[in-house]
Amino acid sequence: MDKAQLESYATGIPAFQDLEVFPPRWCKALDDGHSVEWMLGDGGLYPIGQDWGTKKPDAYQLVLMGVQAYCPKHETAVKDELRASGAY
Repeated sequence: MDKAQLESYATGIPAFQDLEVFPPRWCKALDDGHSVEWMLGDGGLYPIGQDWGTKKPDAYQLVLMGVQAYCPKHETAVKDELRASGAY
């Protein structure tokens, strides 16, 4: 994820340690039956740090990349949700 070419990180990519905490949490949330929208909203799992941020379209892309790498069993559901919302 730290090699992603995302607009949010055009001026600098967050450290891998800042990003690596999110995919396991996203996978746990998906295992618990939550949606991507919930994770990036009420779930408090939006990829943002003290000195870096992620634009919403890029956050969706990060979630998808994290799911593909950490819990691919959820990939189809995540893609379906993002397609239905127009985010993918």
